[in-house]
Amino acid sequence: MKETVFKELIKEGVHLKIFIQEALPSKGKPAQKNLGSKTIYIVKISLGEKDSRLESARGGPREWASLDKLSKWLKRHGIVDYTIRLADTQELLQQNLTFVGGSN
Repeated sequence: MKETVFKELIKEGVHLKIFIQEALPSKGKPAQKNLGSKTIYIVKISLGEKDSRLESARGGPREWASLDKLSKWLKRHGIVDYTIRLADTQELLQQNLTFVGGSN
């Protein structure tokens, strides 16, 4: 769901279930997605039977590096009721790591 659509639904008073999900960043160099990487936070929206991720205007997931900043952003839009889903960082890394083998 694009951010503009999300804001319009909020204006219209549509009831949305909001989930904050901890994840690895989708932006940046792949080399930054390794052990010691910082996680980011994305917003997942549930509207009836449909779930979607909040997308930036330029495409791709809208990401926040800080849970505090995301919380303030949501509050500015009148959202104070949401669920936070923290991830096991080691499990995230195992799911997202790709190993590139060199030739000898």
